[in-house]
Amino acid sequence: MSSPATIRPGDDTPTNKHELAYRLIRERIEAAVYQPGQRLVIDALARDLNMSQVPIREAIRRLQAEGWITYRHNSGPEVANIGVEQWQATMEVLAVLEGYATALAAPNLGAEDLRVLGQHAAAMQHAMEQFDLLRFSDSNRAFHSLIYARCPNPVLVERISETQAQLDAMRGTLFPSVPQRGAESIAEHLQLISLLEEHASCEEVEAYARAHKLHFLLAAVRQFEQWALARQSRMSAA
Repeated sequence: MSSPATIRPGDDTPTNKHELAYRLIRERIEAAVYQPGQRLVIDALARDLNMSQVPIREAIRRLQAEGWITYRHNSGPEVANIGVEQWQATMEVLAVLEGYATALAAPNLGAEDLRVLGQHAAAMQHAMEQFDLLRFSDSNRAFHSLIYARCPNPVLVERISETQAQLDAMRGTLFPSVPQRGAESIAEHLQLISLLEEHASCEEVEAYARAHKLHFLLAAVRQFEQWALARQSRMSAA
């Protein structure tokens, strides 16, 4: 098992114990230190995090409201065991959030920003040619992060970050990358840059950015269905 995630000095360490407990528990869920379906015992968490039960309980309630933790009758809180349907629903929410954030950011993206977006798209192309899925993903994330940095609504950007973190935690056990969509994804990134360069309407930018995310969702769901059919075939043949 990997070592527990920690908040380090200089990392905007929260002084509020509730916030500290929330961030530590969430980090451990994201890092798979706490596994899906694992029961979270308040007493044990309090000892582990060296704090009282009160901030632990508050953090648990907050994480439950955000979907990281579920509450099972006669058992208590446990790490949410995410299914495909919840992953898909969360992706649909992210598509809406990202589309709107991209539209809001569009007027604030200058020539230098567009040049850097082009560099990120080129890095994605190079990574795809090298079959480097990790670098492809990193470049894709950098592309969109630059856009969100120009979004004037910080609450919206925070919601995107939280939703993306949840998806990252889910994807580890559900969906890896969808490498066959690499070329389509790059083409869509380039088309989004063109829309931004041409000062397309907010409605057009929002619709295209939302569709871009949904295209990945559809490809991932199709791949999952293929895996499910393949597993059924293997089980039938066994």
